[in-house]
Amino acid sequence: MAYINQSVFTQVEGVAAQAAPPPAPSYRVNLPLYGDPHPVTSATHGGVGVLADAADYSFAAHAPLIPLAADEFERAALDYPIVFIGTAHQPYAVTGLDPQRNLFIRNGFYRADAYVPAYLRRYPFAFVRVQGMAGPLLYIDHASRRVAPLGTPGAAPLFHGAAPTELTRQALGFCDSYQAGQARSLLVLELLAAYNLLEPKTAARTPPGASAPQLLLEYFSISPERLEALPDADFLMLRRAGVLPALHAQIASQQNWAALAAVARATA
Repeated sequence: MAYINQSVFTQVEGVAAQAAPPPAPSYRVNLPLYGDPHPVTSATHGGVGVLADAADYSFAAHAPLIPLAADEFERAALDYPIVFIGTAHQPYAVTGLDPQRNLFIRNGFYRADAYVPAYLRRYPFAFVRVQGMAGPLLYIDHASRRVAPLGTPGAAPLFHGAAPTELTRQALGFCDSYQAGQARSLLVLELLAAYNLLEPKTAARTPPGASAPQLLLEYFSISPERLEALPDADFLMLRRAGVLPALHAQIASQQNWAALAAVARATA
């Protein structure tokens, strides 16, 4: 199960009495944008609820980069530049041109006409793989404004007794879908590396009052020239793998740098 119950703390039957017990799992994790994540358990969250109808994205108001899955490229490319960053080439949506500003969030609300990345939509929940546990665990961010004691108006419970509520089951389902999307992203990244389709890029911006452009971001992007120059057999392999729409979307998304700069100027 993806939420912890008391059985995970019991000793496995059949282990020799003299054998050293396995190390206890460490539940401390580092989740970007999550202030105080904890594993969800019926024992510790029986009196905790979530304001299910509150669309509060203030937790990401200072995030100019949001992780993306390849499944999201086609829709996200309509609003954001999509970039690959670091040696792992993690894909991100660029949501701002300043280190501490997301241009799509204002007063906690996301811009109504923009795509909200799944990384943000799953909040305050997340799946986390913890060393020593067989599968991922469902976590919740205690720092979220949406997490409140039961009895708070609008707070929906996470558990009825030891059983997860519909809210918790929906969170499990969404996080499971999110993890599946991340797994499919790894396939896309493997193919990009296998066919050497990524090229380094830089983004620069001239801030108000500055006389010269300043380096904003170093990233990788898919090279249209390398993609078009692939032998027919390799291109067919990408088509059969079903990744071509995502690749073309990432390339097209580079046109959004100018639109992002225009939004930054209008809201400066």
